[in-house]
Order: sequence, then C-alpha cells, then structure tokens
Amino acid sequence: FLQSPSTMSMPTNKPASRTQRPILKSFLALFAVVVAVLFKLMQPVPFRYVTVVDGRFVDATQETEGAHILLGTTSHVLPLVRVINYLGEPFKRSIVPFDVDAMRKEAIQRIDHDDFGDIADWEAFDRLVEVADEKCHLFGRFSMQGTFKKTLATNLKIQKLLKEHPKIEEEVIERPVVMAAFTRTGATFLYQVLADVFDKELTPTYSYEIFGGPLELDDQPTREKEAEMALTALGTINPPMKLLHEWVSADTPEDEPGWFQHTLVGLVVPFSIPSEWHHERIYEAESQRRNRRFWETINNTR
Repeated sequence: FLQSPSTMSMPTNKPASRTQRPILKSFLALFAVVVAVLFKLMQPVPFRYVTVVDGRFVDATQETEGAHILLGTTSHVLPLVRVINYLGEPFKRSIVPFDVDAMRKEAIQRIDHDDFGDIADWEAFDRLVEVADEKCHLFGRFSMQGTFKKTLATNLKIQKLLKEHPKIEEEVIERPVVMAAFTRTGATFLYQVLADVFDKELTPTYSYEIFGGPLELDDQPTREKEAEMALTALGTINPPMKLLHEWVSADTPEDEPGWFQHTLVGLVVPFSIPSEWHHERIYEAESQRRNRRFWETINNTR
C-alpha cells in the first residue's frame, strides 16, 4: 500500500491556463458589477432641500440658510426594496401567505387562550386581510402578516387578562386628558411637552407601547427591543416616514392612535392600506365604542 518516493505524485503549483484566465477575469468583472449595483441600490434616495423666496419654493442645499426638507415629491423607499418587490411580485403569495386559520392557531398557541373576544371588529379584520392580499407587495406582506399576528395575539391577551382579573374593567380613570387634533398639526409635539412637564401627574404612552404593542405578549419582555428594531428598519427603508412623525427612540412619549390597529376600526387602518370600506367604518358609533373600550381596558391594565 505504499509508494516509493520515485513513484509518489507530488503537488505542483501550475499557473492558470490561458483558457482559464478569461473565465476568471469575466467572473471577477461580473462580481464587481453585482457589488456596485447592490451598493447603489442600498443608498437612500437623497432628500430635496428647498428654501422659500417670494412665497415660492426654490431648490437649495442642506447648508443653505433657512433650508428645509421637502417631503412628498418623490418616493424615498430604499431602491433595493423596490427591486425585491418587483422581482418577488409573482411569488409573493407563496412566500408570505395570509392564512387566517393558521395565524389564529399560532396566536392561540402563543397566548394559551382561545377566546378572541368582541372588542375588535372581526369582520373588519377579515376584510383587511382581503385588501392586504390584493394590494400588498412582498415587503408589505411581511409587515402586514406581523401586524395580523400581533392583533390576534393582543386581543387574546386582553381576554385572558379579563378572565383572570375581572376587576380590571371596574377600574376608573379619573380626569383623563384627551387631545383631539387634525393630523400634521403638531399634536404629537404638544403631547410630548405635556408628558415631559407633567411626568409625575400624567401617565403617557411611549413609542415602545405603539411599535411593540400595548401589552407584553410573552413572559420575557420584548416590546422595547421590538420597537427599536422597527424604528431602525423604518429609518432605513423609508426615512421620510420616520422623519415626518419624529419617531426618535422607543422611550419617547407617543400618542396612541397606533393602538387602534388592534380594533381594526382605528384611523391608522385605512392609513396603512387604502380601503374605502374601512375608512367609512371608523366613523360608525359602534367603532368608537370599540376604540374607547380598548383604550380603557389597556390603561386599566397599566
């Protein structure tokens, strides 16, 4: 089984043949092009800076005195996301299915409770799934699937808490401060000022309670971590959305309209996915009753 030294094959370092070199060069060139394209696609769309001259917008730079960002003139969604959405369009339903029965079973297993209760509008839930299935691209489906699962789990958690602690609904919130304002009028800024000035007298909601959910769904607290991850992802994928709402960190005071995603009849629902049916639904008296009951129940558990 042994070979003599004279017959043993010795490794040799031979230079690449002439036919191999063009193939290697072509591969390296293609690799460089792919890296360059990916790098370009991962660069955020630059903001447009303007200043006001004689009542009209004039293009400016970030360094121009009095310049500010003009939003809404172009899409700032990361180009790579748009490419992935385009390529994934034919396969989006198989990659991210909206299987309501499977999502319900997963939520029941997670919370260890099977009564979803009547606070949420479950007809609105089923219709929202249909709208999302029709209108969402690939990334949107990932986002909405997570939203659907959290909505189901949150409502299960509420019902479980009410069953285990029925006196929750007997709690009375004395002298709540209610703010009502049109969108984009600075109400969130005022909310944050009030929360900061009256931090001992008032109990505000915080960003982690909106992005991470109004309740901890698992034994191990995860809401703050989830909220920070969501804010980071939002700042990468769609910077103007984060800038527009001044979402800074998970512990920043934040008004609670985002909570009413879980009733399916809050203003945030048709803002997330255009739906005329849901937009009309949110103004019905029954919808307001659901939102109020949800708000009171969550605050009573706090």
